[in-house]
Amino acid sequence: MEILPEDLIVEIFLRLPPKSLVRFRGFLFLNLNYGNQSVIWNPVTCVVQQIPPNPFWFGPIFYGFGYDAATDDYLIVLAIVSNEYNVSVRGIHVEIFSVRTNSWNKLNCNFPYIAPLDPHCSDEAAGSLLDGALHWLVFRLGRATIIAFDLTERNFRRVPMPDDIRNRTCYLKLKVLGGFLSLIAENDGYQHEIWVMREYGVKSSWARNITLCLPGFNPAFVSPICFTKDGEVIVVYRAGILVRCDDKGQVIEEFCLPDLHVFGAAKADASVYTESLFALPNGHGKIHTSKPFTSRDQLPHRQKQGSFFSALNLHSFILINTVTIMTYFAEELLLNIFLRLPVKSLLRFKSVSKLWHSLISDPHFANSHFQRSPFLSDRLLHIADSQVRSIDFHSSLSAVLHLNCPIIPPPPSLQIWGSCKGFVVVHNTDYFFVWNPSTGSYKQLTSFPMPSLSVPFIHGFGYDVSNDDYLLVLAARELRYAQFFSIKANSWKEIEGSTNFSYCNAVIESSIGSFLNGAIHWLVFGPHATTTDHVVLAFDVTERNFHEIPLGDNIKWIFGFSYFGIIGGCLGLCEFGAFTANIWLMKEYGVKSSWTKSFVVSLDNFTSPANYFCPIDLTQSGEIVGSDGITGYLRLNDKGEVLERRTYSNHWCKAVTYTETLLSLPCSNEEVGDSQH
Repeated sequence: MEILPEDLIVEIFLRLPPKSLVRFRGFLFLNLNYGNQSVIWNPVTCVVQQIPPNPFWFGPIFYGFGYDAATDDYLIVLAIVSNEYNVSVRGIHVEIFSVRTNSWNKLNCNFPYIAPLDPHCSDEAAGSLLDGALHWLVFRLGRATIIAFDLTERNFRRVPMPDDIRNRTCYLKLKVLGGFLSLIAENDGYQHEIWVMREYGVKSSWARNITLCLPGFNPAFVSPICFTKDGEVIVVYRAGILVRCDDKGQVIEEFCLPDLHVFGAAKADASVYTESLFALPNGHGKIHTSKPFTSRDQLPHRQKQGSFFSALNLHSFILINTVTIMTYFAEELLLNIFLRLPVKSLLRFKSVSKLWHSLISDPHFANSHFQRSPFLSDRLLHIADSQVRSIDFHSSLSAVLHLNCPIIPPPPSLQIWGSCKGFVVVHNTDYFFVWNPSTGSYKQLTSFPMPSLSVPFIHGFGYDVSNDDYLLVLAARELRYAQFFSIKANSWKEIEGSTNFSYCNAVIESSIGSFLNGAIHWLVFGPHATTTDHVVLAFDVTERNFHEIPLGDNIKWIFGFSYFGIIGGCLGLCEFGAFTANIWLMKEYGVKSSWTKSFVVSLDNFTSPANYFCPIDLTQSGEIVGSDGITGYLRLNDKGEVLERRTYSNHWCKAVTYTETLLSLPCSNEEVGDSQH
């Protein structure tokens, strides 16, 4: 896998919380030959720093490697059986190596614990890093105990265990899985329960997450290393056998890593690391063009025979099979990073590698990104003068991208018919296109069944979550006609009861419906078509029927309504008067009494050729963005004062907001185009 590009690293750091930045350091601590040969290694940059041997080394009880954010220092922590002055008198003390000072120091503390259950088992002796502390499972007075070493405070503390686990006499292991402190407890020989601490430090938050069923597996050699994005568990067994279990704990795949037999290792442990470009803080690291140890002959003599530390068994898996193991857990890490990035960056990074292209192009990832990403951005799509522009109105009305439309060049007759979940419907004479302006993908719809477009009608576009389908809805009172087009079925269908359809559009500028809460909405006149007979008409895309939503009693028809749609995530309309534009928002969906006059814009505050204002949406900072009706756009503060004006054309334009997404349509014949030019 390629080294991460610098601009990606910068974007990641700008978006990750401090705790994650501390965690994602990307170094490995390799200990060989009884601690007489130790290195810290960044597998991505190949930087290696050799660690001076500890002068009092006899054999570690346990060890760990972590990062102290307060001092920007990497620490190696060892609990050692010492023979400092007299080989016949041994005691347990703690030694800490500071990478910044390049020296070992003894920690003065009372350490009343004994070794793990099996001191030769490296995954029990290795500390698990979480929340700025290293954690071990140790034993005191015959009972299991979790201790944590705070890397900043340099002291030990206990972490509570579930009583059900602590009182058992079975194989126990401590890991960090899925970002949680986790215990693995053997049960009945072949079952392995994974318990997770959902809230760090809270005893009552321990819960059994999953039970692995591994018949025929020696529990001493079973070591879960991570959860996948789908809730599966990756387990390392003996010398390089990877086992994948589903979220029910059943084995679904076994894979033997190649070449581990060369070293004759009885057991191989995995260490999950993160690719990074970090350098060590003291500048002592040297760049090696290859792995620190690439052949058996380069390993120390005692290492070939095995050692107290089991260093070969611990690290041969990492040293020789980095690429193989990364195929299992790098995807999970990358996906977590990608979920934090905006669509624009993800589209650029599809060209980094085949793996990145595959991950970002996956429809499941696109859905997750749409639902979970904190950086989804609404933009304004503007069509005029045979040009299609995308405006980032949250930052500036001048922040413009020029897009490629499915119809090139866009004809003057091109119309916008709706927007939903990042897709925009455009219409040109006899053709409809459902288009994702972010990715450039589109689908041409089948022939249009409405007898005539010369009569007034309403239209809109929405998403049916229960059927994973997109619907285009058209209706006309004069024709007593209402139909919808299903993207998934690729066909038109008449809406039940449409022969009684008796509504017509009540908005001056647009007949486009707005999608919110599973329905498409229009502001319409009712059957009597009077200025007092106006309501919100909603089409439920799941139930496939129409219903009415009342307007507030104080909303009056004066000179008309210049806008109806979604403003700041609420249903909203603009009541147009002689000197003001009153913007009303429905603060609580479906509740008549929640209609609130939220903004009053004085038309005297700006010069408009038509003395007109049509709101479009609110920016992230609460400013109002709207159109002057003819030439361009305005950005106003909450008092209606003009902050910015931008002109893009000399005549009437078409515009709609859309969300930047990676989503694709639920159909097999979607065309791929270029999004920008």
